[in-house]
Amino acid sequence: MKARIKETGEVLRVLDLDSERILVKYGSEVKSLRIHEVDLIAESVNDYPKVEPNWEQRRFEIAKDVLSASFSTPMENVSIVSYIKDCVQIADILIEELKGGKQ
Repeated sequence: MKARIKETGEVLRVLDLDSERILVKYGSEVKSLRIHEVDLIAESVNDYPKVEPNWEQRRFEIAKDVLSASFSTPMENVSIVSYIKDCVQIADILIEELKGGKQ
């Protein structure tokens, strides 16, 4: 990964970083900068952090979408509570599949 110093435009190789500081190779020296002083430049897929989806948020969104999409279909002899539980169950099944099947 590389970093561009905002003030000077110099591009340097990143040695290490955390939420507040970044260590860069500056010639033969190692320089410490505050993270807000640079723009990070990813050079490969491995430079991007792996972010786990917020599955509880996705569950809510999927259940809401299933519920709202199905209101165009008449619901005869079905309680709304039962129907909502079915929508949540559909969301759970879809999320399980998205995570790679049974775990």
